[in-house]
Amino acid sequence: MYGPDSLCDVDPALLDVLDGVYAPEAHALRAELHAARGDAAGFEEQAEIIRTRYPGLAWWIDRIEAGQSELGFVRACRARTRGGG
Repeated sequence: MYGPDSLCDVDPALLDVLDGVYAPEAHALRAELHAARGDAAGFEEQAEIIRTRYPGLAWWIDRIEAGQSELGFVRACRARTRGGG
């Protein structure tokens, strides 16, 4: 997620191995990836899961919808500190 590849190139299915206590964050990360890919249906599916099953993470979905993706922000900061912009 924090590597050099574009978020669009990361397959959300990679997160399928995360279950149990990791499931809530896996759904939020899938939402991030679907949003990065422009996959509105995939994003909405994950957003609905978060809002109904894990409402404590609804803030994360709200941030993605507002264009303030956590992963996008961290990746942009890393690029700036490495001289990328």
